[in-house]
Amino acid sequence: MAKDSTFLFWNLGRTNNPQLLFDCLREADVDIAVFAEWRSLDLREFRKLLQDAYSLCLPVANDAKVIVVAKTMLDVAVIREQTRYSVYRVSCGNDSLILVGAHLEDKRSHPSLHARYATARDLMGDMMGERAGCSGDAIILGDFNMEPYDEVITAPDAFNAVYFKDVIKERRYRTWKGRKYEFLYSPMLCSYSEKGPQYGSFYSSNLDTETYWHCLDQVLVTTGLVDSVVDVRHLRSINGVSLISRIKPNKSFSDHLPLLVRLSASSEEVSDGR
Repeated sequence: MAKDSTFLFWNLGRTNNPQLLFDCLREADVDIAVFAEWRSLDLREFRKLLQDAYSLCLPVANDAKVIVVAKTMLDVAVIREQTRYSVYRVSCGNDSLILVGAHLEDKRSHPSLHARYATARDLMGDMMGERAGCSGDAIILGDFNMEPYDEVITAPDAFNAVYFKDVIKERRYRTWKGRKYEFLYSPMLCSYSEKGPQYGSFYSSNLDTETYWHCLDQVLVTTGLVDSVVDVRHLRSINGVSLISRIKPNKSFSDHLPLLVRLSASSEEVSDGR
């Protein structure tokens, strides 16, 4: 996209807080938002709040997991809808970007990796297929129900994500079993910090070996956007309202914290290294 852009992803946790959502869009000047677990949201009330500033892109499929809200100046076209993800083309004038909103299978309902691997491969196939036809960059926002360092995130035949810009700048692809896979960039590990603080998006203390905070809600971008990512953080308050109750997300708002991502238009193109 030619202009600086702000993206939001939020798993709403089946809550109904349309005013809070609108306040979040307005306060962060969000261009495009993706929401998961949205079906408890009062869409009529939410539309009233959005007025002419934003358009609501509802899915056609009854089982689609995500919806998109975008500023009316942006043209959002649905390319493909699957249960666990949707692929969009976002255009503004002559510039365009592929957006994928996702909500992958959780580990409690799907304890093995098979379902997440299958969804990741389908998603990447659809996204890369669309890129091949238009040579555009892409951004994936979603609740991956995995940590940034989990196998499906880093495996070459799944998301093939790396955390280090210098690696991508040196070699844009990984060759594995005779096939070439383009890297995705994950800025999520670099966003962990005591400042803020930035611990992740979801809190759980149910297991003996629990890490408590989990970074389930993530962003991945294609190689042309590596230097465009200038800000990645999970919001802990909106318009002066804390999203935290004691030490974890306030479930009356959601059991997940929203993810904010800013891209800068003044980015450098990554060389086509091998």
